[in-house]
Parts: sequence; structure tokens; C-alpha cells
Amino acid sequence: MKAEKQRQKLPLLKFAAYRKDVEALPPSTTDYWTTVAAIINYQSFLNQLENKAPDPSTVARPCLFVTAGGISNNNTLEGTSRFSRCIVDLDTTTNFVDSAVIRDSVVRYHGGAVTIRHAIFINCAFILDLKDFPQKPARPDLLRDLLASDQIYFTLPSAG
Repeated sequence: MKAEKQRQKLPLLKFAAYRKDVEALPPSTTDYWTTVAAIINYQSFLNQLENKAPDPSTVARPCLFVTAGGISNNNTLEGTSRFSRCIVDLDTTTNFVDSAVIRDSVVRYHGGAVTIRHAIFINCAFILDLKDFPQKPARPDLLRDLLASDQIYFTLPSAG
């Protein structure tokens, strides 16, 4: 969105109306998913301005899962683990999230396949880039749920 690139804050009522208009469109509409991604990215930008999500430039390390054998970055965030102030690449380096709480982190999604069950995201910045999946991402439910949320406390129980 132009407002995000120029670091401008749209009037909240105007932004809410725009989001509702997009939610009402059929997903087959041209550029629907890239528009949804732009709205989600802008909501994260607004949350950053209000200190409800981290600035992505301040979060540099990937989320690592501690296993019995040590620290692992094997595409899985699972267990009743909590992850904080780290980067989660949902469909590139992380392909499976189960029963994890991710807080104050940067969550990136590029439109590919990822399995998410019982995940809670608290005060996270979401960055979506769907250039490889402009027609339909592998997890449209994830994008629809994010679009309908304020992203401050976001849960995703589905398995996709």
C-alpha cells in the first residue's frame, strides 16, 4: 500500500471500510490475494506504530526450537514452546507449527504450504509477499483469518 511505503497513517474508519470492502469480494477477483496481503502488511505497520508489534528491522534471529538433542531449526516449531523476538518464515524455513506461542516476532509468509495447528501469535508483525502465489496461496484460510483480525492476539487452530 502506498500509505505504508510513505509511512502514513490512514484514517481508521477509511482503512476499516477498505478492509470490509475487500473481505466482501470473491477471491476470484483479479489481484484479490495480493490486495489482502497488502492490507495485512499495513495492519502490521499500524501495530508497529502503536508499539503493538516489533519493527522487523529490529528482529534478526530465526526462531529456534530446543529439543533433547539441542537447538534445532528443522522446519518445526512444536510442543508447548514459547518463541519471542525472532523470525518465523512460515513456508520457507518453518513448515510445521503445532501448539506454539509466538510473541513479539516477525512472521513472514510467501503463499506456500505450511501446517499450523493450535498456534497463538501475540503482538507479531506479519509480512506477506505473494509474488509467487498471486492467484491463490496454499493457505487462503490463514490470509482470510489475518485479514479479519487486528493481529494483536491471533490464533489459528486449523491444520491446513
